[in-house]
Amino acid sequence: MADFVLGRIKFVWKGDWTASTAYLADDVVKYGGNAFIAVVNHTSSSTFETDLSANPTKWQKMVGGVDYKADYANSTYYKVDDIVKYGPSLWRCTSAHQSSSAVLDTTKFSEFLPGLEFEDSWSNSTNYQKGDIVTYGGYQYVAERANVGQTPIDSGADWEVITTGFNMTGVYSSGTAYKTGDVVQYGGNTYVNKVSHSAGAYLPTNTTYYDLLVEGISLKGDYAAGTDYKIGEVVIFLNSSYRAIQDRPANGTAPTNNASNAFWALYNKGDASGVFTTQGDLVKQGASIPERFPLGPKGARLVSNGTDLVYSETLIGNTYHVAPNGNDENPGSEDLPLATIRHALELCNSNGITQIDTIAGGTGGTPGTYNNVSGTGGSGSGAIFNVVTDGSSTPSITIINAGSGFAKGNTITIAKADVGTSTDNITFKVENISEGDKVQVHQGQYQEIFPIKVPAKATIEGASLRGCVVKPFQNDTGNFKGREIATVSHKTGGTGGTPGTFNRLKPTTLHQNYTVASAPDATTLTISLGVNPIPHTYVSGGQIVKADGTAINITNAPYNGTTGVVTITTASAHGLSASDTVGLKNITYTCPTGTKVYPKLGTGAIFDVVTDGSSNPTITLYHGGIDYRVGQVLQFATNTMGSPSTAYEVEVATQQANSSCKFFLLNDSTNIRNMSIKGGTNGAVVMSLDPSGAIANASPYIQNCTNVHTTAIVTGMLIDGDVQSSGNKSILANDFTQIINDGIGVHVKNRGRCELVSVFTYYNDKAFLAETGGFIRALNSSMAYGEYGAYADGTDPDETAVTVLARGQMVEHASNLGTGQTVDIGDTVRGQSSGAFGTVIGYIADTKRIQLENITGTFTQGETIQIENPDSTFYTNTLSATAGDSTSANFGQIGKLFRVDSSDGTLGTANAIVPGRNIQFAGDSTIYAVTAVTDEDTSNQRATVRITPDKTTEVAENASITVTKQFSNIRMTGHDFLDIGTGDITSTNYPNVPSQLADQGREVTELNGGRVYFTSTDQDGDFRVGDLFRVEQSTGVATLNADAFDLSGLTELQLGSIGAQIGATINEFSTDGTLAGNSDVAVPTEQAVRTFVLANSFSTGKAIAMSIVFG
Repeated sequence: MADFVLGRIKFVWKGDWTASTAYLADDVVKYGGNAFIAVVNHTSSSTFETDLSANPTKWQKMVGGVDYKADYANSTYYKVDDIVKYGPSLWRCTSAHQSSSAVLDTTKFSEFLPGLEFEDSWSNSTNYQKGDIVTYGGYQYVAERANVGQTPIDSGADWEVITTGFNMTGVYSSGTAYKTGDVVQYGGNTYVNKVSHSAGAYLPTNTTYYDLLVEGISLKGDYAAGTDYKIGEVVIFLNSSYRAIQDRPANGTAPTNNASNAFWALYNKGDASGVFTTQGDLVKQGASIPERFPLGPKGARLVSNGTDLVYSETLIGNTYHVAPNGNDENPGSEDLPLATIRHALELCNSNGITQIDTIAGGTGGTPGTYNNVSGTGGSGSGAIFNVVTDGSSTPSITIINAGSGFAKGNTITIAKADVGTSTDNITFKVENISEGDKVQVHQGQYQEIFPIKVPAKATIEGASLRGCVVKPFQNDTGNFKGREIATVSHKTGGTGGTPGTFNRLKPTTLHQNYTVASAPDATTLTISLGVNPIPHTYVSGGQIVKADGTAINITNAPYNGTTGVVTITTASAHGLSASDTVGLKNITYTCPTGTKVYPKLGTGAIFDVVTDGSSNPTITLYHGGIDYRVGQVLQFATNTMGSPSTAYEVEVATQQANSSCKFFLLNDSTNIRNMSIKGGTNGAVVMSLDPSGAIANASPYIQNCTNVHTTAIVTGMLIDGDVQSSGNKSILANDFTQIINDGIGVHVKNRGRCELVSVFTYYNDKAFLAETGGFIRALNSSMAYGEYGAYADGTDPDETAVTVLARGQMVEHASNLGTGQTVDIGDTVRGQSSGAFGTVIGYIADTKRIQLENITGTFTQGETIQIENPDSTFYTNTLSATAGDSTSANFGQIGKLFRVDSSDGTLGTANAIVPGRNIQFAGDSTIYAVTAVTDEDTSNQRATVRITPDKTTEVAENASITVTKQFSNIRMTGHDFLDIGTGDITSTNYPNVPSQLADQGREVTELNGGRVYFTSTDQDGDFRVGDLFRVEQSTGVATLNADAFDLSGLTELQLGSIGAQIGATINEFSTDGTLAGNSDVAVPTEQAVRTFVLANSFSTGKAIAMSIVFG
């Protein structure tokens, strides 16, 4: 044991005190939170307190302290200076003891550190400690001492108010006890309790217990004498309204007409004569007296016309508004916009009624407001009106649905039975019509169900290019289906008839199949159609179609939009049970937007069908159409597919994913502007033609839009001439940007056409693609990055080609013609060895090839031939030893000039073949271009055709040659290419160095007869006019590459300096073989030079040398 010696005092540390232990004087122990020193030698008792209290004492406190014991507990021994937590405070033991209660004994503890603790709402069964905080009513109280069952009040020894506040308790109830701070509504007023009271003891009007917090009103409708009214309640009495100023018991004092009394104060004065007749009526001051002002149509605005209040004309038949906060139950006004572009377009019409005049009839009968009334007459249909009659004056008519197809001056009739059985029908004239409706899309993002049909003459206008974004609607699982067919399944028919391939067939949709939910009786069945908040009222018609094809008429079909269930009554027993499949069609309903036929059946699907006469047809989807759903049954007309024994029917099996559909289907004279389109997935097409429409008057016009798809392969514009049966099959676009990673910017095929102005593409696999006869005309457009720029491929496979025949054969002579020697049409070429001969029909001097017809015999290679003129003069030459083959020196036409003829009248008409068309030879898949047509002889049906490139294989005499003009064509003026060939977003790596280099060869691609005509500049400053002319601005090099170069009008030519010498100016290519002019501005031709040399060599004896140089 270590000893600590401080002077003469010695202390020995013994740790915690223990009983029955021998301690010596100066031993130090810990007991509780204190340290004690032994003052005498002793053996400890059973308790420390016994030794401490002994006389004389055995211990003396050496160092005072505390010992924390956590929460106070019952049946626990506590020592002096032990600290416990009790309630929110800390307490110090002042007298050692064994606790005997859950409540701390304050005679044995003193408060060491006071605190606060929130205990929520007061409960009469809770033990509260000093410092506990509770809410009671709207107030908060703190416990002044421990208590249980003591109600908090704002005075007393147990509780003290620390905050005042409000506790909203709703409408006052006499069965409720209220506490201080409780707020109640009583009548029209709001009160706060300031003194707690028992249930029913005091009303809130008692100012001793309550203060008035808010003075207000509570509308109670028409006054009823037998009703108790409370202060602040407002009633209608004789067209005025009154507010109770004190509680009024049943059958008490009534309001006084247009005055106040002890119980009632006049609140809003009305017209004592009483003009209200219908819900929603207003009253306004007429010319002399107050008069009724009926409720206007939904969405109409109340405006001033300068002298009176009127409802503004609704925008139906003109503009429908769509906004993010809209609702498709709304009418589409600016104040009550629609939610979706799709629904707005479903409401759009053209030539709808926008203004009427000359209203007659409609007097007498029952006055009232008659909504959604149809009219008859005129050239259009679908117009809906609201009519207000008063029995005596001219009815008020509001256009609710403008309809479509009307003309100015049409007379419309509304039957008197539809407007309160007036004396006469109502008639009026159509004063004005709409050219086409407009959908105004406000700033925001819209998720739509695709495809969306844009009806003829409709316009969609977004608020701004980047602030108005359209995306495909998608559900939580990401698999929402659009209204486009993905696959169909065979249902019945299609066998028999003439086998064949039948392309681009458009079937009729017969009905929509559903599952029967229940069949309560023989003529009743229910089907779940899905909920729809828009009310629909059954009008008439409709049929159910059973699985065996039996159709039964429907007599009633009320629809419950809340449950989504339609209950159908049939004209005869249906024989169906729950879970059976049944078709529905042609059920007429009315709704706020007019008369509709349900279910809505799909249109526009296109298929290719192959039949063999015995097995089920093979069917391929070409276009998925619009408004199709699984279960719709489609039927093909028998006369379109070889007249099978029974009509071929298929059923929609799956629908295309919404994000992969064709987004917008465009029609005649439609317009789309100011929006961005995003969110499509692979296979989606943003803009295309509606297969159910025809472009008859003006092409659809897309302006100032952007297609952004950086992660999906989509097509920006698709113009497919095969989807529409007639019309121009065209789309226009201006400022329609295509940002598509590996997709196609503009795709035109099958004789489709488009015109583009300032259309920019980025990262496209093919920026502009024309195939199978498609045509693109582009001005001031640009292609940036991507794999290929302008890509023209193929011709129209359905075009009827012009067919001609190859005329004659060729022989090739080996030596140049001598001076004065010519080969002329009509000459005879005769082989001196073979005896073969033929008539000249053409001569190609640069290749020494003579075109012959009516050949007799066979020429042989290397033999001498004589060329005989019609006047019997002739000269000789030698045939080539290599042209032709060992069996014959005469061979089929090759090169660039071809003689053709016909025997069926084809060439009997001028311009049967013209430059610019495609030409193809039998047995050769290469497609050549016609660059010139000469020697047209319509009497003998002959012509000469020049082609490019040169044909290197022979064309046999009388071989078939076809000429076509419907080639795929892209024509671009003022075009810009930027780094074409760098590929997609990843490989382009903009703005850093691309991993795939730009390739000028990919700017323009021509395949299988497709043509691209262009003037362009690229990123290197290269200006090009097709492949014929190029200026490299970075180097100053200009290149001209043409089969023929026409300099007509050019009077002189200077080629600049060569080798630092000043170039001469040339103004003539001379054929003078004497060179007599001795000119510095004329250049002799080859023939002129040869003539001069030969003529002079004989006279100077230098013929051999000259023949080597020039011969």
